[in-house]
Amino acid sequence: MSKQQFRTDWTPFASQLGVIRLILIVDWDPIGVFGPPLALDEYDGYAPGILKLLHGGADVERLMDHLHQQETVNIGLNTQRERLRGIANKLIYAYGQAQPD
Repeated sequence: MSKQQFRTDWTPFASQLGVIRLILIVDWDPIGVFGPPLALDEYDGYAPGILKLLHGGADVERLMDHLHQQETVNIGLNTQRERLRGIANKLIYAYGQAQPD
């Protein structure tokens, strides 16, 4: 297979919702699916809720709580909440830098 077949258009990730989607698949990825282009939408269902929290001014602790709840309650994993601090910080920063939706 050629590299051309695996090229992905990253334009959809330029908006606030888009950067959230990208951070979820690249950085959060609690079930380890990042890699194949077909998996890029694996966590898209979580992005609108995070966008709503960010629109509402959520801080790092609130985002960590939200992500941890998704991992433990919705996905059924046994994870450590503290590992989410960097991801929450990145979400806040990227949200502020991205094009508004």
